[in-house]
Amino acid sequence: MGLRHEELKGLILPLVSVDEFEPKSGTVEEVIVVAFFAEDELPAYDLDDFIDKSVVEFLDSEVSPNPNDEGQFVVFVEFKRQPNFWMKFYNLIEDVENVTGEMDWQVQPYLIPELFDLHDKELHNYVITREEDYIPRAEFDSTVNEYMEDSDLLAFEQDETHLKLSGANGTVVVEYVGFDYADKLVEKLELTEAHIGFQTSALETALRGTLGRNWVVNSIGDYYFITKDGADKTLAVKGV
Repeated sequence: MGLRHEELKGLILPLVSVDEFEPKSGTVEEVIVVAFFAEDELPAYDLDDFIDKSVVEFLDSEVSPNPNDEGQFVVFVEFKRQPNFWMKFYNLIEDVENVTGEMDWQVQPYLIPELFDLHDKELHNYVITREEDYIPRAEFDSTVNEYMEDSDLLAFEQDETHLKLSGANGTVVVEYVGFDYADKLVEKLELTEAHIGFQTSALETALRGTLGRNWVVNSIGDYYFITKDGADKTLAVKGV
């Protein structure tokens, strides 16, 4: 017997996690895990059963064997990491609302401490939807550290979302945005010539002074692109 319309209303939290959990049907490079949170075990299994019957294409779904630290049961839904992920994701949310009722969903992307409204375009900047672009956290840490080795920095620290650059002239803290070829970052961030400014900001000057003369810092809109001489890729950051 299927669920009635809005039968799970008030039993599923308006929170969705994206890319936070390890997949079972493939590697992290291949699979994106979407997670829903239920107040109790029974509604979690009801939601999982409903999703299993959905027309939305996904790889696998299951319920966590135990509650999380907040006492909630988690429903995991695995999708192939590919550019049409967002279309499938939004279709799934629309389908789920048949049994939860309309929700003011908040989305928690991996390694980002803030929540995003469901249709916030900025959310797309923090979820990698192409398998070939995915960089595991450990590899990212190593890559960015190596990239900064030739700078004039006296110290370089990074956490899940920010970079701390310390030099002879002081310390600069910025938000990490991406590390890739410049044209790919510009396209991903939806930047155009209209975003190019002609005045040098204080942060741009601070970054240049901290990194040294073999580094180029360009600003486009609210973003700063840090490139060292001879490098193919660039580091995109944002002021905090």
